[in-house]
Amino acid sequence: MLRGFLKILIGFTGVFFGSAQDLHFSQFDLAPLVLNPAQAGVHHDFRGVANYRDQWSSVGGNGFKTIGVSSDFSLLKEAGRPFWMGSGISVYNDKAGVGQLSTLRADLSFAACVPSGKNVYSGGLQFGYTQKSVYMGDFSWDSQFNGFVYDAALPTMEYYNNPSFGYFTTAAGANWYYSRTEHYMTSNDELKANMGLSIHYFNSPRQSFKDLTNENLFTKWMFYGNYSVGLHGKNICFLPSYYFYFQGPSRAWMIGSLVKYIVTEASHFTHIKKACAIAVGGSYRSGDALMLQSLFEYDRYAIGFAYDMTTSRLKTANNTFGGLEVNFRFNTSRAPGTSKSRI
Repeated sequence: MLRGFLKILIGFTGVFFGSAQDLHFSQFDLAPLVLNPAQAGVHHDFRGVANYRDQWSSVGGNGFKTIGVSSDFSLLKEAGRPFWMGSGISVYNDKAGVGQLSTLRADLSFAACVPSGKNVYSGGLQFGYTQKSVYMGDFSWDSQFNGFVYDAALPTMEYYNNPSFGYFTTAAGANWYYSRTEHYMTSNDELKANMGLSIHYFNSPRQSFKDLTNENLFTKWMFYGNYSVGLHGKNICFLPSYYFYFQGPSRAWMIGSLVKYIVTEASHFTHIKKACAIAVGGSYRSGDALMLQSLFEYDRYAIGFAYDMTTSRLKTANNTFGGLEVNFRFNTSRAPGTSKSRI
C-alpha cells in the first residue's frame, strides 16, 4: 500500500512541483554551462557536449528524462593578448511525470578570460528562455470519483489558464582554473583545479500554470570544484569533485571522486599515439542517492556513465533504482598563437 501511495504522490508532485527540480547531472563536470557561464571558452578552443539522464522510471508516470546538447568555444585567443573571450550555447529538454511536464530551455553564455601564469580567471553572463507545458488529460481527480468507481467523463473541476508558458532567465558567475600541466591531459604529474561560484535566476522569473497565482522562481546559488591530481611516476590520477547549491528553502550538496588509470600517454611530437584513460569511482548526493560513475577518455573524446542508487525514502517505491546518465564530450585545444593541436 505504501508503494502504491508513493507512486501516486510522485506522479502528482512531478507536475505541480517538478519545476523545483532544476537541471542537474551526477557527472556535473560534463555539463559545464549548466554550472556556470564563466566556464565558456576557458578550458578548450572548442568543446561539444551531449547529455542524457533517465531517473525514477521504475516508479511509474514516465519518470524524469532529460536530454541536452551544448557547445562553447574561445575567441581572440592569441599569444600575447592579456585576455580572450568565450561563448557558448546550450539547449535542454526535460519531461517529467504522468502529465509529461515539459521544460525546454535554451541559453547563451558569454565569458571573459584573463590568463595569469598557470591560472585563468574568468567571469561570465548567461541569458536564456524556458518554455514549460503540461498535458492535463492524463490526470485523475477526486471530483471524478462517482461514489463507486472512477469516471473519466465527470468534470475535473480544475481550471488552468496556462497549460503552456515561458519566461526569461539570467545567470552570472566567476571561475578559477589552474593547470600545472600544459601539454597533455594524461601527464602523470599533472595538477589541475577548477573552482567557481554562480548565481542563477537572479531576475526571479514568474512561473505558474494559473493566472491568479504569482509564483516566482527562487534565485539559485552554486559553488563547485573539480580537480585532477596525478601521482608522480605513476599512471594514476585522482579526480575529486563537489558542489553545493542553495535555492530558496532547498539545500543540497554532492561530493565524490574518480580514480583514473592512464592506459597510454599521447606522443609529444609525432601525435601518432593517442592518449587513453579509464576512470571509475562514485559520489554521494545529500539525502538522495549514491552514484556509481565511470569515464573513458580517448584523444579528444570522452564518454561517461553514471547510475544513481536511491538512498532517500523513495527507495521504498523504486527499490533503490534511481537513474541512468550518459554524457559525451568532444574538445579541441591548441597553444595560443599557434596551430598546434593538443589535448
